[in-house]
Amino acid sequence: MGLFGRQERRKRDHARWFEAKVSLGGALSAALIGGAVVLVGTLVTHRDDKVQQTQAVQEDHSAEARDRRSQIYPAYLHAAAAYRDAMHSTWLAVELRRQTGAPYASLYPALKTFEEARRAYQDQRTLLAMYGSERAWTAQVDMSASLLPAYGKVKLEADADYDRFDRGYRAFLGEFCKDVNPEIAPDCRQAQAVIPRR
Repeated sequence: MGLFGRQERRKRDHARWFEAKVSLGGALSAALIGGAVVLVGTLVTHRDDKVQQTQAVQEDHSAEARDRRSQIYPAYLHAAAAYRDAMHSTWLAVELRRQTGAPYASLYPALKTFEEARRAYQDQRTLLAMYGSERAWTAQVDMSASLLPAYGKVKLEADADYDRFDRGYRAFLGEFCKDVNPEIAPDCRQAQAVIPRR
């Protein structure tokens, strides 16, 4: 085999070696691309699973919060109206006692009812603070401000501010409707017109 034959063989060997390198490089590139696609697919699937789990937990929490609020909000409204009414009755009894000079003991039934209503209102306001939404808490401020303080000593010098109570009641009803029945929020406007009369 001469010089020319060796060169030809080297060229063929070099061509085979080059083909092998190209094939190996192509295979490695395909493997890397395939691995990257699988990795990205796995990450996207994992992220989607996490998003679905988070949404499910949030929906469960929202349903639980709506269920709890559907019990707390009406009880708060009832307690606030009862406290307002007891405050009014007690104020009338105090005024009557001042005018007639009746003994202090004549106030006991009104004071007992007032204190029971006040405690019930305190309890419901605490539950509202714990489980109600921020919007509901903000909405109850007018209603609460129209009444005597729920905590501490009370000096009964004036009747409740009924206009402010009514504004607060309507505002709270609106938030009640949004928090408990968000699907029918536009229909809540009718409910806001209904305020228990004194």
